[in-house]
Amino acid sequence: MIRGNLPRCPSIQGRGAPKCFRARTKLNDELWATGPPLGLIPDSIYTEDELHLDPGDALILYTDGITEATNCDGLEYEMTRLKDVCRVHAGKSADELAAAIVADLDAFACGTPYEDDHTLVIARRLDQ
Repeated sequence: MIRGNLPRCPSIQGRGAPKCFRARTKLNDELWATGPPLGLIPDSIYTEDELHLDPGDALILYTDGITEATNCDGLEYEMTRLKDVCRVHAGKSADELAAAIVADLDAFACGTPYEDDHTLVIARRLDQ
């Protein structure tokens, strides 16, 4: 178990940039990357830095298939909706937050088939 500071590679990027949801402020920090996506360019050099998480904060990693999923009207799920779900379920565990995001995405899609992968990883710092 890592406590407080997580090593991170800021080069991990794509259209689904990682988010850090801050429990105290109920705000999402954008974690912008500076390099190419992992594995895209052979022999790329990546740098590391550190991300501090306070108790209750969550690191949210997701693919763009989540935010670009469409509903029966052709509208995209979008980042704003993902952030809203994170705010509403701020005090829940990582598993409960992930389940809430997936449930909201499925309700939004209203049966529309997904055209892209959906990958969601959530790590939350515990109070202990």
